[in-house]
Amino acid sequence: MSTAPSGPDQGREQAFDVVVVGAGFAGLYMLYRLRGLGFSVHVYEQGAGVGGTWYWNRYPGARCDIESMQYSYSFSEELQQEWNWSERYASQPEILEYANHVADRFNLRTDISFNTRVERAEFDEATGTWSVAIPNRPPVRASFIVLATGCLSNARIPDIKGLSDFKGPVYHTGQWPHEDIDFTGKRVGVIGTGSSALQSVPLIAQQASLSSRLRYLELLILLGALQAFAPLSIDMYLPALPVIEKVYTPEMVRQWLSAGRRGAIVRRRWRRSPDARKQTERLGIW
Repeated sequence: MSTAPSGPDQGREQAFDVVVVGAGFAGLYMLYRLRGLGFSVHVYEQGAGVGGTWYWNRYPGARCDIESMQYSYSFSEELQQEWNWSERYASQPEILEYANHVADRFNLRTDISFNTRVERAEFDEATGTWSVAIPNRPPVRASFIVLATGCLSNARIPDIKGLSDFKGPVYHTGQWPHEDIDFTGKRVGVIGTGSSALQSVPLIAQQASLSSRLRYLELLILLGALQAFAPLSIDMYLPALPVIEKVYTPEMVRQWLSAGRRGAIVRRRWRRSPDARKQTERLGIW
């Protein structure tokens, strides 16, 4: 795929009623909506495609933590009827496919410049317009700017002393390569215990060689996160059970879960999920 910016004529100054920054779910909707209201509008997207966080975050196991139907656009009844989600909690590839379908379905790409980063925007009090700075082209003028940039599209690289000296490959879930990564036989360390770690560790662990300390982290990630997520989303995390089963005895898990209110919360939520209940009964945990 070409990395050259796409969009309107790059050789002369452009002017629009509205400039939208970001072609994720919010940016796509703003483009659709503003077009319908009769505004001239253009979207600038730093990635090579639509989807926003679902374009960048394509690590193993990435998926939505709310039900797919609730993640769908509601502005078009035809769109809702023609799209069928294959899973209750859609995976990243399917969500990205949906975003691309919407962009094609409503011919949105004609007003999107991909591989184009907005560097800054300055408001001109005299003219009441914005001057939007984009590398290697004249400024873009706009009466309004909509920042549909979200909070998950730019990866935060942790400031860890010695990280630059590490000789092995380093990956960030927010900047995951588009090609598959083979972790077979490799020792893998995971920094962070949020949803990205929770979703990726079970799949990476199927290939990688993990230290006992990291395996302990897996258990904490899984059981700790279950306390925070809604009961209906428990089924999303069942892939982690085989990893835990290889490392921990049912008695070890049972002891950890017996710690007061924490254990009560997790047990109650898991028992509301038929699949999770079946798995825990098989393991003899409860």
